Amino acid sequence: MSIKPITLSTCAAILLAAVPSTVHAQSFGDLVRDVKRAADALEDAVGDDTRRGTDERASPGDRSYLGDASVLDSGPMLAGTEHLMLVKVDQPIVEKGTYRVILRQAGTRGQRGIRSTTYLSDTDLDEADTHVVVRVDAPDTPGQYQLQVTAEDVDNVISSTPVSVELDARPIIGDLPTTASRGARVPVTLRGPRYYYNRVSFVENRRTAKTVQYDAVISDEGEYLVMPTRAGRYDLVVHYRASDGEDYQANAGRITVR
Repeated sequence: MSIKPITLSTCAAILLAAVPSTVHAQSFGDLVRDVKRAADALEDAVGDDTRRGTDERASPGDRSYLGDASVLDSGPMLAGTEHLMLVKVDQPIVEKGTYRVILRQAGTRGQRGIRSTTYLSDTDLDEADTHVVVRVDAPDTPGQYQLQVTAEDVDNVISSTPVSVELDARPIIGDLPTTASRGARVPVTLRGPRYYYNRVSFVENRRTAKTVQYDAVISDEGEYLVMPTRAGRYDLVVHYRASDGEDYQANAGRITVR
């Protein structure tokens, strides 16, 4: 059986129709207030059930049942490269596997203007208050775009964040000095999907991929890198675990340790 919310006007009309015309004015006013309170409570209760999808979903204009999601740390993207974004999904109510992260050209709708689509896997949505790292491919053409989280189809947009695609973007690890002392703790500024830096590797020789050290870079004392204990010139590589379960690497600069 389909349950539909009763409106205030309908409820009031039904109740007031039974009121004798000789009711005292003060009593009539009290009754109207009581009717309004009862109707409001009734609408709230029945409306909540329909939004939860027990018998009938909310009207097309009401998207509260879709849950909530937002893109965090969406700084400038480097054109023609792969980027990792942090997406926060709160209590998803739609079927699993239907959330998508879409990069589209600003001012477009529907399928038109979509430049990149990433589906969130079922395991990403197992729990409420879920943070997910999502891989997004930036287009080759610089300009203004919208990074959107959608549910069920591309028109059900539950979050839209403006993002610029540029020919030259900021480095992943900011404030990185060109030189540092052996074993020193160097403060840095991390950009990208914060708290999802699995590790940072110092690669001494690219040809042999010889890695000398892994270090956590986020702590209660701030963001920093601990330099290797051996002098040399190192390339820094940030390693991520993305939503598709694969590991990805991103070059993060170069430093000379003395």
